[in-house]
Amino acid sequence: MQKQRYLHIPKPLFIAHKKEFKTFLDTRLFTIASLYWEHETHINDIAREYEVSGTRIRQLLWKARERIKENKYRI
Repeated sequence: MQKQRYLHIPKPLFIAHKKEFKTFLDTRLFTIASLYWEHETHINDIAREYEVSGTRIRQLLWKARERIKENKYRI
């Protein structure tokens, strides 16, 4: 069974070359996406780190996912 946090925001595949990923996502968005998808940090832990709500982190992750789809990159 999937962990709860993956039910809301599907996990894309990671690319080997992170520099390519950073070229079209700003640093903060990259860091949040990396913490969530690569390091499997829980949304609430990321929210505490950035002192924002979990909802805001979900919005940023969706934004990251949309930019990845627009640019035809996979992370």
